[in-house]
Amino acid sequence: MPNINSLVEPSPYNTIESYHDDVHNYVGGSMAPIEIAPWDCIFWLHHVYVDYLWEVWRYTHKYNTSYPTKAGNPDQNPDVTIKNMPYIKFLGRVPKNSDGSSVQLAKQCYYQLSPTCSKDNTNCGSPDLQCKIKPSGTECASVDRFLKIQTQPFVDAKKHRNVHINYRNKEKHNKKRGKRDTHYHSTAVANSYSITIKADQITNVYVPQEREPCMGKPIQNNFIADCSTDSRRWAFIPIKVVHLRPREVHFASQYNVNRKRHRYDMYDEHKYRYLRKLVHPGNPATYQDCVEDQSGAFKVRLKSSGLSYFGIYTDYVFVDNRLPVSSHIGYIAIEKPTANKPTEVLVTASDACGRLCKPTCRKREGEKVFYVPCSGAIRVTKQSPLMYGNDFGDAVLSIWQFHGQFTPRDRESNIYIEFFCDYSNEWIWKTCHK
Repeated sequence: MPNINSLVEPSPYNTIESYHDDVHNYVGGSMAPIEIAPWDCIFWLHHVYVDYLWEVWRYTHKYNTSYPTKAGNPDQNPDVTIKNMPYIKFLGRVPKNSDGSSVQLAKQCYYQLSPTCSKDNTNCGSPDLQCKIKPSGTECASVDRFLKIQTQPFVDAKKHRNVHINYRNKEKHNKKRGKRDTHYHSTAVANSYSITIKADQITNVYVPQEREPCMGKPIQNNFIADCSTDSRRWAFIPIKVVHLRPREVHFASQYNVNRKRHRYDMYDEHKYRYLRKLVHPGNPATYQDCVEDQSGAFKVRLKSSGLSYFGIYTDYVFVDNRLPVSSHIGYIAIEKPTANKPTEVLVTASDACGRLCKPTCRKREGEKVFYVPCSGAIRVTKQSPLMYGNDFGDAVLSIWQFHGQFTPRDRESNIYIEFFCDYSNEWIWKTCHK
């Protein structure tokens, strides 16, 4: 049996606490900050599930799991009374930390084990669950009702020898326009028919998998600032991201010379003598599960973390990983400054592989505007010229100028902070100007 003391933090191993933290960060929004996580209803479902896993583990070890003798925090020692807990009758006192691992407490209630399924038995025991068959195995998951309507007749046929399925299709018939008609007529004729499927005709029931958008879904922020949810308290600042092609990427777009395939794809800067002198990204470490899309679309995440207020906001921009250099303008929200209180905020950018981008801040000398390394910690005031838009629409219009029917023109002079994703091997804040 694993030594329970090896599971206690701090630990060199992944612990149930660290895995629990990953879910908080993955869900994001209200679930991410520890101070407001209980505001999110998912918090309670998540913690009940963590407790369920803990109890299943203890059950499989016959509850032979005494409270750890060492703790990472003095407040977690065995004899410390648990805060905010009521008097428990059967204990005769307010519970202590050690009571959390007691068999006496565990016997007061039991969890029902999670349902399981297999390719041969797809029944999950509930109309609200369906068996999902994956290459890695099977699992019972919440029903996608649209998919269930499509596949349930086949499941029933396998169980009950045969089943009748009714179909109703609509066929369009176009009616020719007469001399006095001014509209084109189209009518739909419904054709109904049914088929019978026998069990011996079914060799496998395929349940389609839900498809996620290839590059993920938009981020839903909670617009919480100092424990108050009000989107009107937030302003938006435009941010430009300049991105160099990472060294490790390679695309299946060859450039043949004398019928010989070159070892570089046609977008690679190494193929071009003058370009490779200017574009030379580093090779910093990445996440182990870093995957780059072969289309070239690549996410760079933007994040603002309040320094003068409690609140965070995240969003992302897309750059083109194929190109030696590409850029995109995004918009990040911060708490709106007032006449008496400027906003102080840290803005950061990192790519989908966990590599940080260098913050640079605008500097003006005479008529020239350029960007110098900075920390990304900025102060935003109500003084003119404004660094922000009062809402998302204002921020967009601060960059894009519309002139009647002509193509909108960008006005990058209103961008006060840029991020340079050059994949340098140096720590990004090493050369910041103080």
